[in-house]
Amino acid sequence: MQKYTRKSVKKLNESNFKKFSNFNTKIKNSKKSPKKSIEYEKRILSKIDKNKHFKYKLENKECEIKDLKYEIGKSNIEKSNLEQAIIKEKLEKEAISKESKIQYEKKLSAYQQEQSLNEKEKNRAVNKANITTQNQKVLIDKINVLEKNNSELTDSVNKLLNEKNQWKSTEKNNSNLCWKMRLREIIKI
Repeated sequence: MQKYTRKSVKKLNESNFKKFSNFNTKIKNSKKSPKKSIEYEKRILSKIDKNKHFKYKLENKECEIKDLKYEIGKSNIEKSNLEQAIIKEKLEKEAISKESKIQYEKKLSAYQQEQSLNEKEKNRAVNKANITTQNQKVLIDKINVLEKNNSELTDSVNKLLNEKNQWKSTEKNNSNLCWKMRLREIIKI
């Protein structure tokens, strides 16, 4: 379909006018005495030519309008396709950002839970270490008490042994003395 500009339409009008004027001169030349019927026919022909010319212009304009509508429809389709692509990309980006945010939050919560478990285990270990050090202190105190008691017992045993030894020695001495005394008495008798 041809597209007509204003200049091309003017040229068409001028050429049609020239053709029409040539037609008029031919009629004038053929009949030098014009009659009413010829003038009437001439007017009718000029009206028909004008009508044809306007119909032609109208058809051209309608074709231009159809072409423009087609182009507009095509551009609207492209625009809607682009808008859909943009919306799709935005949704994908949002989904990706949401997924990454959710994954980050999951990892963060897992890390925090792990840290809290580690802290609990660390606290338990510290508590156990404190308890064992307290138990060790208690045991050391008990050992010290036992050693003190042991030393006291060994001292008392040593005293008793010394006393026993002394007693034995005194007893021997006494028994020897007793025997001697008895012997003396026996001898005296």
